[in-house]
Amino acid sequence: MARVSASPEYGDAGIVARYSPGRDTAVGYHFYLSTDGIAHAQVYERKGKARHLAAVPCPVQIGHWYRLRLTAVGPTMVFAVDGRPMVRITDAFGSVGGLGMRVAKAEAEFRNMTAAADRAPAGPAAVSA
Repeated sequence: MARVSASPEYGDAGIVARYSPGRDTAVGYHFYLSTDGIAHAQVYERKGKARHLAAVPCPVQIGHWYRLRLTAVGPTMVFAVDGRPMVRITDAFGSVGGLGMRVAKAEAEFRNMTAAADRAPAGPAAVSA
């Protein structure tokens, strides 16, 4: 879970999940809010090639704090903004990797970052950021 605020007129900020660095490229899922009022989900699969998975209207006010949450269980991931699920995807491209933040063409602040993993051997792993 994260609280994020972004500026200026166009840019984006959000969460990167299941990230794996590569020699020539990095792969992983990007869930972010853009200042054009859209919640996005993308997966970078190889050599910087992105596959856009979802784009959902989500009004964004510059300077307003938003609570972002990403929950990942198996191949399904849910990106929520202020407690409202915005994007739900099921994609088997990547199931493991790191967790981080994303900022592009913007200034953004992140506060109150938390991450947790369910380590119970009988159930699937769950990651929130």
